[in-house]
Amino acid sequence: MVVTATDSLGNVSTDNTSNELTISLGNVSTDNTSNELSVNATNDFFVIQGNAPTATVRFTNVESNAGFVNEMGVFTVDDEQGTINGIAPGEAGYLKAALERGKVIFSALANNEFSNLLSPRELSLETGKLLAFYLVQNNTTDNVLASLATGEPVPNVFFASASVNADGFEHLQIRDLGNNAFEIAQEDGSGGADSDFNDLLVRFELSNDPPSLGTNLQGSPQRELIDLTQQQGQMVQASLNLDSSAEFDNLVGFYRLANEDGTVIDPITGQAIAPGSPGYAQAALANSVVQYEQNAIEPFLLEGGAIYAPYLLADGDSNAAYFPYLGSNADGFDHLRLLGNNVFGFEDQPGGGDQDFNDMVLQVNLSVVETR
Repeated sequence: MVVTATDSLGNVSTDNTSNELTISLGNVSTDNTSNELSVNATNDFFVIQGNAPTATVRFTNVESNAGFVNEMGVFTVDDEQGTINGIAPGEAGYLKAALERGKVIFSALANNEFSNLLSPRELSLETGKLLAFYLVQNNTTDNVLASLATGEPVPNVFFASASVNADGFEHLQIRDLGNNAFEIAQEDGSGGADSDFNDLLVRFELSNDPPSLGTNLQGSPQRELIDLTQQQGQMVQASLNLDSSAEFDNLVGFYRLANEDGTVIDPITGQAIAPGSPGYAQAALANSVVQYEQNAIEPFLLEGGAIYAPYLLADGDSNAAYFPYLGSNADGFDHLRLLGNNVFGFEDQPGGGDQDFNDMVLQVNLSVVETR
């Protein structure tokens, strides 16, 4: 990888030989300590250097020219060889280990659809850790891990280093944009395809802003959630912006969870029901706190101290309910994508249909309005 840098006098240098280029991003951490982003020019790893244990990184979907929906994530490795728990890149089990450590940044709708609803993603990442990026071609991290667990064919996952990818092609290029910003240019075609590296362009930089309200779990394995556990004793107002390319008259809502694993409490029996267990869909819908059609949107209140998950009723049918948890969907398909901070995209057809995830796109805006 070639990285160019511009100094304060406007001199431009290109470094093809040194192992590391350190670029100061200034005093941007939330505790006013100076952070730096280090780029390993050989192995495509990144390190946030600073005194605080974490720093906020903002990722912005600049452009998506792919004909399908890709997902991008970030994960940590243990050393400059890229090993994870003693597993080297290319060895059996590496993909699973990488994705289990990973945080999904977001998925990108095809051809920049609904860009007006998309928001940047802020992720709190550990300082001093080696960070690497990955791209899931037209699929999700959840589906990849499910395929690995069952021995089914695994969707294409591409890493920055050509040596890690099965096709031997470098699918992610890192570009220095200047002004303390970088861009990840991604080629999603196997073997390099047209090698235009414009299938997904993502800008990233350190940020002064903490992650947005409700997003604490939106990088974890079950990521399409609204986490208000830290707002115990408060009421949070939620307003929605919705758009849709669906032919169905879908309904969308949110239901309350007992924990982040998706367990719900049956309001009649008091029984705890986990995703995939009999009766889950009925109990989940019984815990619904709000339900909307596309053209009937009013702000609503959520009680702090709890976790909420979005759901969709395809064509308004409770027998065609789709939730964030694969085991809770009758077809075993991941019908929901994280598109940005508190932005979710649904696919409403059984088995994934056309997999465009634009059948219902909702942006959730949250603010604390009352303390009880």
